[in-house]
Amino acid sequence: MVDRILASHPLPPSVAARLLDCPLAMDPPALAAILTSTALRAYSDGQTPPTRQAYYEIDRGVAVIPVAGTLMKRGTGDPWLDDWLGLCTVESLRHTFTAALADMAARALLFQIDSPGGGVEGIFDLGDAVFAARNPRGKPIWAHADECATSAAYLLASACDTVRTTQVGRLAGIGVFAVRIDATGYDEKLGVAYHVIASGARKADFYQHKGVTEAELTALQKRIDLVAGIFFEAVARNRALSARVIAAMDAAIFSGDDAETVGLADGVATFDETLTELAEIVRSSTAPGSSTGRGAMSQEHDPTKVINLDDHRRELGAASATAAAEERKKTSRILALCTLAGQPAKAREFLEAGKSVEDVETWALAEQARPAAGATDGREPAPGAPAAAAGGDPEQSPIVKRCRELAAEDEARIKARASA
Repeated sequence: MVDRILASHPLPPSVAARLLDCPLAMDPPALAAILTSTALRAYSDGQTPPTRQAYYEIDRGVAVIPVAGTLMKRGTGDPWLDDWLGLCTVESLRHTFTAALADMAARALLFQIDSPGGGVEGIFDLGDAVFAARNPRGKPIWAHADECATSAAYLLASACDTVRTTQVGRLAGIGVFAVRIDATGYDEKLGVAYHVIASGARKADFYQHKGVTEAELTALQKRIDLVAGIFFEAVARNRALSARVIAAMDAAIFSGDDAETVGLADGVATFDETLTELAEIVRSSTAPGSSTGRGAMSQEHDPTKVINLDDHRRELGAASATAAAEERKKTSRILALCTLAGQPAKAREFLEAGKSVEDVETWALAEQARPAAGATDGREPAPGAPAAAAGGDPEQSPIVKRCRELAAEDEARIKARASA
């Protein structure tokens, strides 16, 4: 099918080079949507693309930065085609973020995200820039999944101070994939043969008119694993979780309360509710008599005044940043225990029931010992599960030991962030 699509609507080289035979951090259906888009036909017919919102807009002191469409470091070079294909360039987002951060009229930043992710180029640098700008005494930086922030788009969201989503908003999908097209069968049907002359055995790797080789697939898998590891570490840092726990999610997508349960979001609300909450933080931080209208600033406003996010969170009755980090640490430990016990789905049940880490350690130890005790419930030990500890001593349990190692890593990460 892809071959027929590319034959009737060939992708511009600048687009194909960023979507095929390279790591992608996006929902697979989003890639199919681009490849099957009627935009290419419409574009070739000379139709005018729709106008999309550019840069940011200030609402009650909050700079709202739209992130819509498939993320790509650079566009096609043709703004019309970018709009037709629904592309959102990382370079323009970084420029917009930098401008909003420096804008004195913007007292806080809010990414409004509706994106399935995209290419990996540039997104890690942008995430690092957003994370580095986080400052409890600076401008709050929030993200809202309205209605989708998956894969590379979630990486951007996770780098913010706070992540909100709607009841059915989709988050995470933390993983990487690539597509290698083999068009040789289609070429044969057309009666076309391609003869590749190259200077080295690997020079023509990933050329779609040449058959796929095991060497190609091995090299591509190696790169996928490398990028995925960077992805896991980045999200773990951003959300004060363990990279092992992130990897154990197997690139699953979570919605609403589930995303909050596993520590990937900080609450469920509509975009308007999130904007209003952040605007209230801005309003309560502004000197008496100052204006918080749409981009307006009073003469009484001190442009050097900064927002103490922790103070305002306490004033609004929200959890402090430290409490939130501790809660994510607890979530990480419980999820790690359940994953290592071969039952990751139990994590939500324990968290909703208010179970402590110690309670879950006891449960995990019992689950670990069950197969060794000759249980007749028909269950097999979890793949890779360690052998049961002698005598049921928690201190000897490999599961408990590993979970505590993960917790120590989380605690060190939290302390490092606090001292930064």
